[in-house]
Amino acid sequence: VLYAQEAREYSLWTLAILCCGVAFVRACRSMAVGAWIAYAVLAAVSLYVFPFSGLVVLGQGVSLAVVADANRRRALAAYVASCVVALLAFAPWLYIMLTNRAMERGLGRIWSAHLGARAIAGPLAKNLRQTFFDIGTPHGGSSRLGAVDAVVSLVVLTAAAYALVFLVRRATPRASSFVIWALCAPAVPLVLSDLLRHGMLVAQSRYFTPLYLGVELAFAYVLWSKMTGAKSAVGPRRLWAGATLAVIAAGFLSCVASARADTWWNKDYEQSRDVANVINRSAAPLVVERVNSSRSLGLAFYLEPSVKLAMRLTCDNCDGRRIRIAAGSRATVDREGSTNVFVLGAAHASAPYRTVGTTVYPIAAEPLGMFRAI
Repeated sequence: VLYAQEAREYSLWTLAILCCGVAFVRACRSMAVGAWIAYAVLAAVSLYVFPFSGLVVLGQGVSLAVVADANRRRALAAYVASCVVALLAFAPWLYIMLTNRAMERGLGRIWSAHLGARAIAGPLAKNLRQTFFDIGTPHGGSSRLGAVDAVVSLVVLTAAAYALVFLVRRATPRASSFVIWALCAPAVPLVLSDLLRHGMLVAQSRYFTPLYLGVELAFAYVLWSKMTGAKSAVGPRRLWAGATLAVIAAGFLSCVASARADTWWNKDYEQSRDVANVINRSAAPLVVERVNSSRSLGLAFYLEPSVKLAMRLTCDNCDGRRIRIAAGSRATVDREGSTNVFVLGAAHASAPYRTVGTTVYPIAAEPLGMFRAI
């Protein structure tokens, strides 16, 4: 629900992973040619939706190889053939990815970070907790809210570990290997990349969607087993039914909270509405764009029509150089008739800037980060 509010591919990627997984399981069970063709098509679609699907497809092959089965050799041969077809279908876009420098520039900031083990474990725990319960990130430096957040994260992590262990011990080898290798294991290369190569892939919570799906399937298996097990008494069954309702309610409340918010933790830097309120209330405002055209265009959506804009629109990621998109702006800004000038971009320490806050104007409790006022 959170990423479905953005014009991005990650909610579609979630669907693609699930459909590809269902096709893989059906193909392994039936060994029908049509089922393997369907799997090859859905694997190619998943790769086009998001290239990290390759880790999921690879994990599916590992899950097939580690389980002793009478049809394993035939299934592996069909799996390899399907992957070859999917890879050939994906080859045109793969070529573009390898020869176009835009991807390298887009990931430049992610690759350049240097995180320690503790800084890697924190986002992972937070992201896993937010899969089940997410009412926002505590703000204002409240130690009490931070403690509650840490306790909830610890509870979710403990429950997730129990669910995965329960799945491995109680479910069929084929089912447990699929969840572990095809859904959870794709997170391992991303974490190792941060540890060994440096980077902050763990801070990109959307990259770990397969892991969230795997843990959710493990949770579902535990709850179903506890509520329907023949050895379970009536009391424990009701207790686990209550736990199931609690998990569903937590997810529902989380989705309602994020859907109604102006911005959320995945876009905590996006404060365009608050900034626009400050600008719209000021006398004779002028907004000058100096750094990021995409941010200024997003802000313009919330500004009153009477607000004057001075923009030099450029492509933010065009071969490492700033290419002008629109003409008409001047090197110097005519601020005649403007009482307040708002500059989009970082201010120099020696410049006579003051920070504009989102709650009190002109005194700010927190800097906006994206705007400075002259």
